[in-house]
Amino acid sequence: MVVQKTNIQSKEAEIRRQISELVIELAPNPDVTLSTQTLLSDELGYHSIVMIELAVALEREFQLEPLPPTEARGIRTVGHLQDAVVRQIMARK
Repeated sequence: MVVQKTNIQSKEAEIRRQISELVIELAPNPDVTLSTQTLLSDELGYHSIVMIELAVALEREFQLEPLPPTEARGIRTVGHLQDAVVRQIMARK
């Protein structure tokens, strides 16, 4: 049981790392110290078109369905984005 929980935590940490890499790679302003509290729009410079590019990249990378618009509108920080992606991946299992 402990080993399974550790494997899940390890996989989740890897997913969060990959998301962070994509966020920085596509960010209009990548020269920001990234944390879960980093604001996608205000700090990283994401606007609607680049945000769509990020969403498509995440959908392709993790074979995700598009997020419902109500959930997508609530994503403001890197942590919110990571949580939404991890939640969708874990729901598949």
